[in-house]
Amino acid sequence: MKKSQQPHARLRILRKEISLTQQQLATRCGLSGSYIIAVENARLPMTRSLAETIAVATGVGPDWLLGVKGKAEQPLTPFDMHYTRDYFRTVFDRKKWLIRDFDPDGDEAAGINALCHELSEVLRTAYAAGKFSLGLYFIKAATRGLIKKLKIKPSSKYDGGEALQKWLFGVPESRWLEERFDRSDISVQSRLMSPTGWMKWDSALKGTDTERDDFLADIDGLKELVATSFANVETAAKTSTTNKSRICSGSR
Repeated sequence: MKKSQQPHARLRILRKEISLTQQQLATRCGLSGSYIIAVENARLPMTRSLAETIAVATGVGPDWLLGVKGKAEQPLTPFDMHYTRDYFRTVFDRKKWLIRDFDPDGDEAAGINALCHELSEVLRTAYAAGKFSLGLYFIKAATRGLIKKLKIKPSSKYDGGEALQKWLFGVPESRWLEERFDRSDISVQSRLMSPTGWMKWDSALKGTDTERDDFLADIDGLKELVATSFANVETAAKTSTTNKSRICSGSR
């Protein structure tokens, strides 16, 4: 590998690109300045662990930093997009990320969807090999490690089936659901919105007419559930507005 392509040279290129001193970069990474200097001068190696630590602090792609991907003169993000000073300043050089809402139709959501499919396929293969529980264990362990490495605290508002029902129907009580839909149907139709939903679609496409009809019936049921949830939320909103009006009228 040419010297200009080696990790220590790429570290210097990254630092110059985002206008940080060696000490400033070290502080962001929770490291000593002497350590960063030693890596830049090739006295210490650029390890995978160090590359990932720098990635968390700056947003640069670890594989680019290690010399595995791209050209030295053009830093890359973890998804192989061009990494620039503006990207660093907009996303990582702020105390808080400015974008509050996640776009369900954006590139990030597409990335989540693709990863979910990949994990689903890994777990299907693990199941076929009799190692499903081990697969789940290692994925959960990796998730905990990721949370720690990224120094984040994921929101729990979408966790669990009850939270999904709350979001879908606008009510926390399962009794309301049972009055309108069979619980087994709710379970099946909820899974159509999950990463494993494509498995049933794929099976129906390749299956018999009966399997296709069953899948289409589930889709129709999902449409009914969603439509009912909209109606329920609208009714709840109107009821809330009416109650507020009555309280205001009574306080006068």
